[in-house]
Amino acid sequence: MPIIYYKDAARAIVKLGKAPVKNIKTVNYLIDGFKPVPTAMELSQAVKAKIPDALINFKPDIELQKIVDRLILPLDDSNAKKNGHGTRHITRKNS
Repeated sequence: MPIIYYKDAARAIVKLGKAPVKNIKTVNYLIDGFKPVPTAMELSQAVKAKIPDALINFKPDIELQKIVDRLILPLDDSNAKKNGHGTRHITRKNS
């Protein structure tokens, strides 16, 4: 399941809201996370790269994972590409 930081999602919504009306070609937009989705181990390694002493435990919920696996569907962004939007990434500046 794609993940996205909530502040990045909010920033994308604000940018969409400020877009000139002439650029709006559809009434529905999807704000998606990045892909490929990192594994729990990759996320753990990224955290430990910044915080070496971090203690990270994994406790998988098998039943919840079954539900998530059923919810994951590929997204069709062909209309966005056709309208000249394609996939755009908003990156956060490190402060």
